[in-house]
Amino acid sequence: MLSIKMLDTIACNDILENQRDHFIILNENMVDIAMNVDGLSTNLYGQRCPMVNNNSSALWLNKEENVRNPYYREAMLTCGSVIDKIK
Repeated sequence: MLSIKMLDTIACNDILENQRDHFIILNENMVDIAMNVDGLSTNLYGQRCPMVNNNSSALWLNKEENVRNPYYREAMLTCGSVIDKIK
């Protein structure tokens, strides 16, 4: 339920920086969940950008190994690295 509440908070907020802050928390939770699921039908890649979150870094999941940073899109689309392959 935390994920649904977090999605609602993101969707109802008009301030991009606040949306981004909540998105960071949502992604941290989603990465933790994915890492604890056995038998995923597809590989997922845990990725991290060191510059997001005031240079404290942020995580996200990607179905592709190529980094596509969801936090700053075109401005920093390829900033980040694969930190884990989740099978």
